[in-house]
Amino acid sequence: MPSTPSTPSTPSTPSTKDTALSTAAGPALHARERDLARLRELLRNARLVTLTGPAGVGKSSLAQALAACGPQDGWPVAAAVDLVDVPDERTAGELLDGAARRLAPDTGPRLLLLDNCDLVLGAVARFASGLLSGGPEGLRIVTTSRECLGVSWETVSPVPPLPPKEAAAFFVQRAAAHRAGVVPEISREVREICARLDGLPLALELAAAQTRVLTAAQIVTRLDDGLRLQAGGRRTGPAHHRSLRSTLDWAAQTLTAPERVLLRRLSVFAESFTLDNVERICAGLPQPAEPAGEEVPLPEEEVLPALAGLVAKSLVACDPSGEQARYRLLRTIRTYAAERLARSGETEAMQRTRVRYALAHPVGLCPADLTAALRWCAEHGDIGDGLRLAAGAAPFWLLSGRIREGAALLTTQLARADAAAAGDPAGELLRGSGGELLRGSGGELLRGSGGGPLRESGGGPLRGSAGELLRGSAGELLRESAGGPLRESAGGPLRESAGGPLRESAGGPPRDSAGGSPRHPAGYVRALLARGMFDCVLGRPDAALAAAESARERCARDQDVGGQAWAEALTGAALLHTDPQAAACRIDRAAAALGADAPWAPVVTALHAMAAAEAGQAEAAREAAAAAVSAARGGPLPPVLAVALRTAGRVARQQGRFDEARTALEEAEALAAESAARGALALIVAEACRLDLDTGTHGEERLERAAALAAEVDAPLLAAAALDVAGRSRLAHGRKEAARKAFAQVTAVSRETTAAQAAAGILGLGEVALAAGSAGAAWTLIEEAHAIARAGARPVLLARTEQAVGDCARALGDAARAWSAYHQALGLRVQAGLSVAAVESLEALASLALEQDRTEYGVRLLAAASELRATLGSRLPGPARGRCDADRAHAMAALPTERFAELWAEGRRLSLREAAAYAGRLRGPRRRGVGWVSLTPAERQVADLAAEGLTNREIGDRLFSSPRTVQAHLSHVFAKLGISSRRMLAEQIAVRNRQLPLRHGSRVRESGRTR
Repeated sequence: MPSTPSTPSTPSTPSTKDTALSTAAGPALHARERDLARLRELLRNARLVTLTGPAGVGKSSLAQALAACGPQDGWPVAAAVDLVDVPDERTAGELLDGAARRLAPDTGPRLLLLDNCDLVLGAVARFASGLLSGGPEGLRIVTTSRECLGVSWETVSPVPPLPPKEAAAFFVQRAAAHRAGVVPEISREVREICARLDGLPLALELAAAQTRVLTAAQIVTRLDDGLRLQAGGRRTGPAHHRSLRSTLDWAAQTLTAPERVLLRRLSVFAESFTLDNVERICAGLPQPAEPAGEEVPLPEEEVLPALAGLVAKSLVACDPSGEQARYRLLRTIRTYAAERLARSGETEAMQRTRVRYALAHPVGLCPADLTAALRWCAEHGDIGDGLRLAAGAAPFWLLSGRIREGAALLTTQLARADAAAAGDPAGELLRGSGGELLRGSGGELLRGSGGGPLRESGGGPLRGSAGELLRGSAGELLRESAGGPLRESAGGPLRESAGGPLRESAGGPPRDSAGGSPRHPAGYVRALLARGMFDCVLGRPDAALAAAESARERCARDQDVGGQAWAEALTGAALLHTDPQAAACRIDRAAAALGADAPWAPVVTALHAMAAAEAGQAEAAREAAAAAVSAARGGPLPPVLAVALRTAGRVARQQGRFDEARTALEEAEALAAESAARGALALIVAEACRLDLDTGTHGEERLERAAALAAEVDAPLLAAAALDVAGRSRLAHGRKEAARKAFAQVTAVSRETTAAQAAAGILGLGEVALAAGSAGAAWTLIEEAHAIARAGARPVLLARTEQAVGDCARALGDAARAWSAYHQALGLRVQAGLSVAAVESLEALASLALEQDRTEYGVRLLAAASELRATLGSRLPGPARGRCDADRAHAMAALPTERFAELWAEGRRLSLREAAAYAGRLRGPRRRGVGWVSLTPAERQVADLAAEGLTNREIGDRLFSSPRTVQAHLSHVFAKLGISSRRMLAEQIAVRNRQLPLRHGSRVRESGRTR
């Protein structure tokens, strides 16, 4: 550390101490270069500058760095007074008067440093004001304190914590000093240490000292008790700089009683908070769980003055940039305040107050506080509040991008409710092989006669922990039947409701108007529905459907109309990626039942628009998107409007209304960013990337941002969508290797999601292979993707795969197959209102027609496509534009100039539907399909099972078909593949599976065969 130069006047008196000797180690000069430059600039005009900031931020170090600059770079230091140990203002006045006497003989530029003024602000304020009012113009005073002096001469300069990069460099530098020059790397653990210590130089210095005995990873694990870890700093310097706790203890001496109470109560907030949060949660006098050391009432009218005092004393940070100011505590200060709260005995009362507030105002708290409140409910056995809070918080977890966290918390709350319903609050339940709870007809836990948990016994009777047989109410054994459900030997099968418990098919719990059952508290159904929505986002539609069915049964039993509507909406959301037509129908019914007044109803309407668009219902999609935006604009939740606008932008983009799409997406992005809705923002940015792709713009920066947001949110569906658009955009602009990597990641991510996303990834890999000239390899991938798309009910995806089939068939010289596939793609795209995609199909047909010397036909289609693309505002990327230019040049060379111009003018006058109708004139009869792409889903299933060596009878047992039907399917398979034996079939399937990115039997491949 640079030392402070000696003062140019007489030596210091014993009561005047050099700041450099009394401060803890501060950041190296290079870490504060910007702050130091700003301070020097301020001193050009400001005669009194107060450096403010939280304890340990490095105010004294910055003042010391200023003194170390010397007369050539700054102001010569005439005196430096450290007031840290001054007991009272009278003593402070004596010290300051001595410093003033030292300044008297000199009239040139001089600097007076007054350090650690916190405890004697009044004396320092009077001294500085008096000195500057009659002193020379060349005098400058720099003071350090957590709050300003409040005098007319003063300019306040807040000292911020170190930014992440500088903080990591400082930590490594100080760790090296403590370990004889061994410089550690800036690792993930080092960055975490810096983040969790808020970039405070004192905290980093004290943590770096621990590297003498601990690794960075060990320090991270001990940061939950960071105040204890950092004890044991330097032996020199003031006592309050030797540990972070002592620093904060020293800072707390200046607080008034209301400020002390408020500071400890603010520790209940996990992240930022508003004044309303503070007034509703922290005001009053909670009844302490233990005898409190200090019972100071905090009326609501005293909250704002106390909060303002804490902000002024740099203990609370304030961000006034939004519609309302938001406040937060640094982590280290929150830890300290939480210790004080625990000692006061108010912790439980404050936690309960926050839970009550969260239940009444879920919008009012940030997602981290909702999570913290829910964890407290779980830890303290408050199951009812936990369920209600989890259900209320779920939409905010989704919008903020806390997907897996929210899903895990919901699952925990539901499991606790199930355990309590079973009379086993400790959670020692019998679970099946999938983790589901096994229950009797009344919801009670199935136990052995000894009361212990149950276990399976090799497929025979279920037994208790002591080995006794499990028997039903009539004494019969409960057995696991071979390949079937758990059954009573004397009765019918026990069925598993989608909510988890197994119940007898004839029974069920009595009705409960609160939405649960006698053994499930109110809020259970809403929490179950919320978990189902998380299952949708995480790509688990089957689990979501099961949750919806369970919730629907309970709501029907309880005559809960609203709950039934939400169950219907969840069913539609789960079907969105597999059967969008059914999804649109379900969601439409749900939206009608909910009405437009519910705060989250516009989200359901937006889902209906998405489902309608995927199902090819263009007009219904447009109307639903507009309705969602209109309803959301009148609602209280900006993130809901952001979601509705994103959907409107998506529908407008698909239908070629690019200006409208761009306007909607820009507004949505601004709303999501302002609301910190990271999950919604990730969806919006990914959609903006698709708009770039359709308009011929390649925004690599936006693609990278979309990928980063998707990774941050950690939702497989969203990650796959972002990677897919990145791959398509990079391929369109000729970046084949970058595209291949993106599509390979899509196929990897899709193992957790749906068959449709697997098809998108496989299709992308096939398109990359085709662009690279490997048509044979491309065909295997593209027809696999096409088969998966055919098994689903998504015309948008099916049209994309048909287009790729046409491209690949054309490359392989199969013009008839290409002709048929392009026509199929065009028809699907026109029907679905996919304008830009339909133009792509017209361009492909035109190019193929010109290649086959159908010149006039091809020119008209090419002209129509060119005019439509220009009208839509869509530009072809470089490689595709080159191909279209070549086609046009070929046509111009083949026709007289006047005839070409005439045909071109005719084509330009065609609308999209007219161009599609004209294209259909030369379609010809459909060719019978051959190859793997022509197999039906049933034929693919039979082929796979036959290749595994199963007989016709065994295949029939698996598929609930007769051997004769199986043989008919096999005959069709042999004919379409051009083979004559099962051995040849097995060989072809083995070769195919080696070429595909997902192996036979994986979840996605099975989904592709069976959906």
